[in-house]
Amino acid sequence: MIDENLHWVLSFYRSSEISGALFFGELARILRPSAIQQDMTRHFADEANHARYWTDCLQSLGAEPLKLGRVYQDQYVSAAGMPANIMEILAITQVFEKRVVAQYSLHLKTPNIPTEVRETLDKIMDDEHWHIQWIREALIGMQDDYGEDHIKETQKRFMEADREVYKKTILEHGQRVGDPGWPAGNRSVLMNNKEQARKRIGEILEQAPEAIVDDAVLTSLVNSSFLLVELVIELQEEFDVRFHQADMNEVSTVGQLIDLIDSRMKP
Repeated sequence: MIDENLHWVLSFYRSSEISGALFFGELARILRPSAIQQDMTRHFADEANHARYWTDCLQSLGAEPLKLGRVYQDQYVSAAGMPANIMEILAITQVFEKRVVAQYSLHLKTPNIPTEVRETLDKIMDDEHWHIQWIREALIGMQDDYGEDHIKETQKRFMEADREVYKKTILEHGQRVGDPGWPAGNRSVLMNNKEQARKRIGEILEQAPEAIVDDAVLTSLVNSSFLLVELVIELQEEFDVRFHQADMNEVSTVGQLIDLIDSRMKP
């Protein structure tokens, strides 16, 4: 039988996937036929399958899913306001999916992770990366309608909301959500600023750790300038630092970006 914390965390994952499937299923139903509707349909089907995977995982560990109340994404509306259009829905979804990937990646690093949990996480992660990719491409395609700057500001607003929701979640369920199975204390505190920055760059760019070396040219790691801008904005929000245009003119490699983050972080 699994311990209480892991039981709760896996049930939390399952509930979040169910919530996503229901939301995107309804959205796919009401959207006009389009490429976005097609991708949305695949997206909600993935989320439903993920909920099934977590159900199967729990049962294989000798546990039944817990019935939980509000899930993580339920708190977004109160933190950031109701999305007003399809662009805002996709922007907030992209932020949430990145949080999911970050949490699942962290969980995969858990010492002594049960085989059933590892296999389930591995199975889900490929889908989650595709979710981020198709939404990113859809947002780029919306620049003519909504304006590139407006889309970036919307993403920034939702990233700030995500940070607020995540902090609240950690305060309420930190022992469970922040540390699903490893000793008490978030592993990130064991890393120095540069290690944390390098780790987040890899996660945001969806690159293997060995690719995030100091002399790697940033433009070689991304397939669009939009993603590079997104990276810089997200890192500023993640580490609570601020960059200026003059700063970025001097940054072209991973090492230079990490040094800039480190120099701006408060001791």
